[in-house]
Amino acid sequence: MGEIPATSSTASINSETARRIEALLRRTGPLTQIDPKRALELAREAARLAGENAPSSYEHRQVLGRALIAQGKALLELDAYDQAIPCYVSALSCFNPATNSHEKAEALMGLGIGMLMMGSYPEALQHLMLALSAFQTLKNPAGEAATRINLGKLYLLLNEPDKALPHLETALDLAQYLTDLKLEAQVQVYLSQAFSEGGHHQSAVQAGLRGVEIYQNLEMHRGEVEALNTLGDVYFKRGEYNLALNFFNLSADVAKKFNKRLELGRSYRKMGLIHLSMGNPVLAVQSLQSALTVAEEINARNEQMECHQALAKAYKKIGSYEQALEEFEKFIEAYQIVFNEEKDRRLRTLEVIHEVENARKDAEIYQLKNVALQKEIEERKKAQAALERLATQDALTGIANRRFFLEIATRIIDQARRYRRPVSLVMIDVDHFKEMNDTFGHKTGDLVLVHIARQMQSILRKVDILGRYGGDEFVILLPETTPEGARRLSERLRQVISQQPIVAGGVTIPITLSIGLSSNINEPDLSLDELLQRADRALYDSKLNGRDRVTFYE
Repeated sequence: MGEIPATSSTASINSETARRIEALLRRTGPLTQIDPKRALELAREAARLAGENAPSSYEHRQVLGRALIAQGKALLELDAYDQAIPCYVSALSCFNPATNSHEKAEALMGLGIGMLMMGSYPEALQHLMLALSAFQTLKNPAGEAATRINLGKLYLLLNEPDKALPHLETALDLAQYLTDLKLEAQVQVYLSQAFSEGGHHQSAVQAGLRGVEIYQNLEMHRGEVEALNTLGDVYFKRGEYNLALNFFNLSADVAKKFNKRLELGRSYRKMGLIHLSMGNPVLAVQSLQSALTVAEEINARNEQMECHQALAKAYKKIGSYEQALEEFEKFIEAYQIVFNEEKDRRLRTLEVIHEVENARKDAEIYQLKNVALQKEIEERKKAQAALERLATQDALTGIANRRFFLEIATRIIDQARRYRRPVSLVMIDVDHFKEMNDTFGHKTGDLVLVHIARQMQSILRKVDILGRYGGDEFVILLPETTPEGARRLSERLRQVISQQPIVAGGVTIPITLSIGLSSNINEPDLSLDELLQRADRALYDSKLNGRDRVTFYE
């Protein structure tokens, strides 16, 4: 986010205090990223002065709003998202809701970023889209670019690279128009991730290399390490392990040289995972132990958890079963700590969202007096419906998205365990989908996924839960269904799909499915995770045995 421009809105405050507030706010800008703790102190002092020395006029609220935005920026840099959000909410109430201003757009974007980082994706999307609209109306290309970067990041977290790419490509155009190299480097790294997730390997490499080049020229070493790590991930995803190792080694060297400890630990851990994938568990242990040492030194709990899990796998491959068990126990212990912290964070997120809603309702009282009430209500209904769809539906196929499927399936499994009722789970993978995408294009691939989803919906019962699990994978939960019933239904699905090829560009494209099944019929206490793991293993067996078949977990 760019620095908020100074205004003459301190006119209502006595001249000496006004000069002090302006001086404090000017100093917070450059300090926010260099020394966010100091920037926060200055912003809080500015807010205190504005609150104590000005009358309750509109001009006074503008001054206070600017100080609150400065606080929010510093708190975002300090990862104190739950504290930043209330600052931005309070800042929004300081500006006229019926008109656009650069400060209001900044506050909306900050609020969106805070929600994004706390995992509240629908709320993040709502505020980022409002910020984007405001920046476009104000013809503020820097603000628009920053907002689009965060929208791209949001869609990457939602595993929707095709939606991330348009925002990131527009952000790149804006960064180049502004000749803002730092902004361009940031966009290039996210573009590399989006291209990689979307299967565009060469574009991912080009964007990542451009990001590295810019960060090196600017001597921004943290950014350089992140860009190198992204390139390592790109090659790792492609199975080009030696090239991936080269980039992770480079990122580790830069991180070590400039004391970027978290990035150093991540580089070591990724190197360990590559050695593990290459069948070199001894080398994997060496890299993972180095990563664990760094993670413990900086108290990075997520990294510690990931290291223990990978070490357990490495020791098991070596045959050191006692050490493997010890590392696995440490992984479980670390996972429990991280899980509890995540649970606390989510509870705090809900509290913050509740606070935001209350504050928004108060602010909207003024706005609703100045617009056509019925039009406002209808627009809000449409926005709410869109947000609800985002939270529950897969954007491409219209079926349940992964998060919503897991939420509903968990409830059904809990009921089945409580009442000892049968339930079966089906994992489905589209055979040769990547080759289909590469040959006929992503639009055709999308058509195939939509076609499969519609056919399955027409066959399944109303009580069955169908979801898109990710990419070309679907998952179905079948309540009150025995293994025999699940097998019959799965065979029917497989046959129906195989008998209805897609025609694209005058070419007939055959479609087949590999299917894995699991059931709780003999083990009624199985959890959803266990059923998913078993169905996934059965799915793997279907692929291994020639595809286009149904396999039950034995």
